[in-house]
Amino acid sequence: KVWLLLEEKQIPYKIEKVPMRSYGDKPEWFLRKVPSGLLPVIELDGEMITESLVIMQILDQTFPDNPALPAGDSPQFQRANALLKLERELFGAWCELTFRPGMGPFGARAVSSFSECMDRVDQALGETDGPWFLGGESPS
Repeated sequence: KVWLLLEEKQIPYKIEKVPMRSYGDKPEWFLRKVPSGLLPVIELDGEMITESLVIMQILDQTFPDNPALPAGDSPQFQRANALLKLERELFGAWCELTFRPGMGPFGARAVSSFSECMDRVDQALGETDGPWFLGGESPS
């Protein structure tokens, strides 16, 4: 999400790839900068910022041309928050599915949870006019 926002707003950036926990240990240089080890992270004016939504909000405030997030008092903002919550649920279900492979009791539950969450995503997409989560003529 953050990467797409950087591209959409045409903000210059540099990527430093750091493995997710499931793919191995994070490098020491990264943990010195970000002791929590959370991803994604951006460094803006010397400050390390984690959490996708927080990063996106700060980028929208810092680079106000072409705002990516709806105004805080709009119905679209409430919908965006609900969709972001759904996205976190989907990511959690995907992680459970990915980290608990197989069809044992945990695997079956993970498949069911992921499938149910995908159904909710599909329903959410069906509630808007057009192909975008927030409706309108451009990606949201």
